[in-house]
Amino acid sequence: MSHEGSRQEFLELLASQDEAPAFVRRTEDLEMTRQAVLAACQSARERLLEMPKLRLGQLHAHIQGDWSALENWLVPPDVLAQLRALYDVWQPQLRAPVMPTSSPDRWKQAYAELDQSFARFNRRWHEFLSEVDLGEINRLRENYNKWYVIEKACALGSDRLAAIGFRELDPMDAAEILRDLPYLPTASHD
Repeated sequence: MSHEGSRQEFLELLASQDEAPAFVRRTEDLEMTRQAVLAACQSARERLLEMPKLRLGQLHAHIQGDWSALENWLVPPDVLAQLRALYDVWQPQLRAPVMPTSSPDRWKQAYAELDQSFARFNRRWHEFLSEVDLGEINRLRENYNKWYVIEKACALGSDRLAAIGFRELDPMDAAEILRDLPYLPTASHD
């Protein structure tokens, strides 16, 4: 039997298997684990967001939904745009009615409470992220970097084809989680 015949038989055997090749399973396992880490972080983040959402809803009620009331003199424009976007996404529901007001002093107070709540969230979120156990995902990434191209080369029968598009993965860290689940915008930048 020729070497080419053995390779062809191997590829046919792989194709006839019910499960995906090892390199595909490795990628799927890695992505499932990444999604599980992000889901656990998202769940913890949602609990931490309870008060910031409430404070944003209160501010919105005080200004009667007129974000332009806060422009130029109270809230930095970039933060104001982010607050508008967060309000649109969160649609916070207040537990008790909040009286609208035309008092800039009350707006300033409500904004200060919101900003402090966001800063407190950011500190707590930072503390949470510093304690997240990333050992399993980083072990999987290390093995992915080590074995993916080899497993793909075995399945495809070509080292050159197996290496096309491969990118080594860095260990997961808090910065990667923050790309999906960021800090909240604050004027004080605490």
